[in-house]
Amino acid sequence: MCAGSEKTTVGSGVGKGKKRKKLWEIQEGYHCSVVGTCLSKSDLQTLGRKKLFSLSSDSSEYEVHSALVGLASVRQPQSRYLQKLLDKKHHQAVTRYRAADSEEKVRRLWDEDFESGRVAGAYWAVMTHPVPGYRLISTIYGRVHMLGHECMTQFQYRKKSIEQLRTRLKLFEEVLSSERQISRETAVVMQEKDKLIMGLRREHDTLQETNTAFSLRIRDFETNRAYRALMEERDRIGDELAASRQECNLLCGNMDVISRERDEMQAELERTRSEASDMKKALMDTRRQIRKIEAELHALKAFRYTGAEMEDQCIVCDDRDTERCPGPDLCGKIVLYVGGMHNLVPRYRNLVEEHGGRFLHHDGGREAARSLLPKLLHTADAVVCPVDCISHDACTCVKKMCKRNDKPFVMMRSAGLSSLARGLAEIVQ
Repeated sequence: MCAGSEKTTVGSGVGKGKKRKKLWEIQEGYHCSVVGTCLSKSDLQTLGRKKLFSLSSDSSEYEVHSALVGLASVRQPQSRYLQKLLDKKHHQAVTRYRAADSEEKVRRLWDEDFESGRVAGAYWAVMTHPVPGYRLISTIYGRVHMLGHECMTQFQYRKKSIEQLRTRLKLFEEVLSSERQISRETAVVMQEKDKLIMGLRREHDTLQETNTAFSLRIRDFETNRAYRALMEERDRIGDELAASRQECNLLCGNMDVISRERDEMQAELERTRSEASDMKKALMDTRRQIRKIEAELHALKAFRYTGAEMEDQCIVCDDRDTERCPGPDLCGKIVLYVGGMHNLVPRYRNLVEEHGGRFLHHDGGREAARSLLPKLLHTADAVVCPVDCISHDACTCVKKMCKRNDKPFVMMRSAGLSSLARGLAEIVQ
């Protein structure tokens, strides 16, 4: 990393009256990470609308970020406003770190906050703390910087899981359709059984009324000659009533079982509906990601059609229609790509060579030595640099060397293939 290449140390102990560093007193090269980590997306949008910063209303988030980084390194009204905003936003973290009077205590507090996900406030408190020295600041900066690379890894993982989510969604939709059919059939059966139970209950009530009427008649005829005949009739009716009660109890027991089964099926249906809703949300997220990827592919395909515009320039070329002709567009130019994503380097090379150019690559100093850059720049005809996959210091170094050697220099917003396609279009023009 180029950030923090100049060593600035602070005493390991805190003297009496030692004050926290201001934003503009932070070592040059770290302001980008402070602004990017300690300010949220909504903070950037709010600051972009402030008249104090004199930014255009249609400025992108990256443009606002870059402007704030440039303003933060100099003591001025804008940087003082940012200082107050960050102190207010991360007041709890600053108060927590104030009691730390040694690098070891600061390191322990940082480790606790980093593991708990409280990175923004902790980073601001550490960068403005008077105790941490160069090594501790550099170590903490490195950990924050690597968080950005984890986001790209997570994106690749989500991209690979799109097809799995589609398959699972289709399976759940089929299960949900089947469960709905079963639920409808069960509802019809339940309605029929409910009707049968209601009929049995009405019959039971009728039998109860008949029994009551016979009981009254028995009391009236107990001293009458017809008493014996009525007693016999009562016994017969009692036997019929007992049989009816037994049948009614059996049907009521069946009704309870059916009711429990219905409740279980309704609960299962609700769970299935909830899972289907979750899968629909996941499908919507997946479709948004697919649309984004398709947009990038469309932009890449659109760039290939610009090759027809270069045919007019090829008319006057001496190598036209000969074995020496490298092809239209770049027409044999050597393009140096500084930074970017290591696993996309073969794709970068293919894209440049498809448009008639030759490809060189340097990772910005992460693995390849920085001393190789001047030699590569001397060989290259043009230089492209993605601002999201290279340190600001390395990008600034390349820009200065290109200006010194009068080389075309294109800064790209991202390390994607569509951004490289647009950058090549600028070189061709």
